Amino acid sequence: MNPHIQRFFDMLLTCYNINSWKFDSELEVLFTNSELPNLHKILLLGRGRREIILEQASRSDVPMVVSDSMGLMWGVVEKKTGNPENIGDFYAIGPVLNKEPDLRMLENLLAPFNLSVENKWAMIHNLGLLPHIATVVFFQQIIMLHYYVNGQKVRISDFVYYTPRQERMEKV
Repeated sequence: MNPHIQRFFDMLLTCYNINSWKFDSELEVLFTNSELPNLHKILLLGRGRREIILEQASRSDVPMVVSDSMGLMWGVVEKKTGNPENIGDFYAIGPVLNKEPDLRMLENLLAPFNLSVENKWAMIHNLGLLPHIATVVFFQQIIMLHYYVNGQKVRISDFVYYTPRQERMEKV
């Protein structure tokens, strides 16, 4: 991995406790410093988001912010190959929470999964361990990630956003 990106990832973990990821062009994990990589990978790529991220990468060269109804956010950046037809590797940071999790909201969101009480509380506990980062600070970190990965400056207004409302719209 590029030493500049590695130092940036180290800084995010040390200063903010934010996990970092490197994926191949099919979004298979090549590197992560997450202590719960399987859970965090499902939270990012589940519910059809893998295909949405890949589709977005084929259409655009700007960072993508992926969020969900629990308040989780991810920043995803594709390493551009120079050929628009070839998708490069992906770098991601997250998950982070943009606010303190609400216990009742988390219970309601997990209810459809029919988890045992033990698994539901384990999930709630693990979500509660995620860093709480102000959205504007997280967006600044995505800007820096994009610069380290692609050497290009971007603005927050350039980002592509994928939100829970879009998840519901896809099901209709």
